[in-house]
Amino acid sequence: MARQRFVRPSTGAARRRPLREADKNDRWMHLHTGLVSFRRSLHCCWNRLQALSITLLRVQILGQTLRFAVGNQPRVRRAIGRYLHAIARAMQVYAVQIRRLFWMDHNFFDIPQHQLDVSRQHRPRTHLRIATIENDREALKMTHFNKGQLHDLFEGFRLSQLLLPLAVPADAWLPPPPPPPPFWRNGLLPAAEGTPSPPPPWLP
Repeated sequence: MARQRFVRPSTGAARRRPLREADKNDRWMHLHTGLVSFRRSLHCCWNRLQALSITLLRVQILGQTLRFAVGNQPRVRRAIGRYLHAIARAMQVYAVQIRRLFWMDHNFFDIPQHQLDVSRQHRPRTHLRIATIENDREALKMTHFNKGQLHDLFEGFRLSQLLLPLAVPADAWLPPPPPPPPFWRNGLLPAAEGTPSPPPPWLP
């Protein structure tokens, strides 16, 4: 069973994974070692900025409490006010940096919907039949053979005879036979119309 994609709740987008955890069909849109290391560094900076922001927020709450507890001491209240203003400016800077890191993480490591749609066009884990493959490009993507080569392999290894004990009709696995080529690989011309064509040289 294929692994379920992790979807980020804040954006609703699927996340990119390391190549070793990705399926063969969609490895092209996942992360190699360098990008995994870059994402780890980005998340480390993100976590540190969030921790600093939380710490400054707590210090600001403590400073506000101390400012009200001082009472009628204007000199102390002004000093605490300047201190709280500096904390607020630092928190604003950290918030901007966290927003930028979130934007970078979303652009680099969230999978866009159009890429997910492309990866779903190929189905490596289905009951695959040669007849269900639409074109040579899809056949090469999934099997590294084109449709004609798959047909020749099916006939060359005589898989239809192996399927007879399983009560699987050969028509369910085989597409219609392709038209004969203009010449065979050994240089023989095809037979005349109405006579059977000679077998290809790579078949017994």
